Amino acid sequence: DVQAPGPLFPGSWTSSFGIKRSDGDNDISRRAALTARRDYLSQSKTLLDATRDATPLFARHTEDGMQYRIYKLGSIQVRTVQPWNLPEKVVMVFEVSRPPMSLGAA
Repeated sequence: DVQAPGPLFPGSWTSSFGIKRSDGDNDISRRAALTARRDYLSQSKTLLDATRDATPLFARHTEDGMQYRIYKLGSIQVRTVQPWNLPEKVVMVFEVSRPPMSLGAA
């Protein structure tokens, strides 16, 4: 969930409230699951090359110029940081998976 970027990004960027929906989208059992894939970090250069043409799902910066971004590339989520005046760096990669739909779901 890009509205809750996680502990790698500043905590003040996480919303303290949400919108309750009647369609059940707030049901935690239906949200995408993130699985850390530290083994993908060895492919950081390839992942950064792939993000060059991608639009970040999440992009914010701090007062000191540090950039924080989240990209979705197929079934993976690439999280990067970029200090002011330095190259962007991959800090974490997650595999995104959706829980299976229940038989009673519409």
